[in-house]
Amino acid sequence: MANEPAYIKIKNYFIEKINNGFYEEDSLLPSERNLSIKFNVSRMTARKAVDQLVKEGYVERIERKGTYVKKNKIIQNSSVLSGFSSMLKRQGYKSNKSIIIENKELTADNDLAEKLNIKPNEKVSLIGRIRCIEDEPLAVEYAYLPSKMFPGILDIDFSQRSLYETIENVYNTKIFSGEQIISVGFSDEKISKYLEIENGYPVVINNGPTYNDNGSIIEYLLAYYRIDRCSFYSMLRREDDSNLGINIKVNKQ
Repeated sequence: MANEPAYIKIKNYFIEKINNGFYEEDSLLPSERNLSIKFNVSRMTARKAVDQLVKEGYVERIERKGTYVKKNKIIQNSSVLSGFSSMLKRQGYKSNKSIIIENKELTADNDLAEKLNIKPNEKVSLIGRIRCIEDEPLAVEYAYLPSKMFPGILDIDFSQRSLYETIENVYNTKIFSGEQIISVGFSDEKISKYLEIENGYPVVINNGPTYNDNGSIIEYLLAYYRIDRCSFYSMLRREDDSNLGINIKVNKQ
């Protein structure tokens, strides 16, 4: 936009160049001095543009070496309901694995029962996994499933298998739709350890129910994603205000 500050224009220029592959992973960006000359701005403006790229996870500064493009972010398409493994395969990642951190049966309290639309004290199967690419942790996912729908599911090794494929192919349950609430929070000590990040580091939090083709809730997912390695994408279209499918909730201070 014409009225955008110069540092935003420079930032967006480099984001486009990084996304289209002109600047590949680990490539060196021009120095702030060269940026100021190239874009005819002050070094302070050039530095501010680079600061924004660092904050948004596109580049990192390495002392006495320069500013380098970071690893590509994983793109999570929020418009498509799919498992983590399938999403990685679509983006060309072949080496991915899961580390099991929870595999147990719970008794639903009132809150969990409401999330799964079951009665309090019913049994719930909890499967928690760290999702990795080439041994790098990207996400922590907790899947809560009504045990009565999936007997014996805790006996399956989901470090090697897709949960969604198992639900559909072993339990003959069609995964039809889901809801997501996506927010940004801060990692606690446990999540920080799992994701190998600093305690209190920003993370993307995704939670919501998954439905079968009968409209029954078959899963409640709670997931934490590394904000420096994952992005979320949605395809939107304009509709009547009365029919909008996206709600924005503003949290009270």
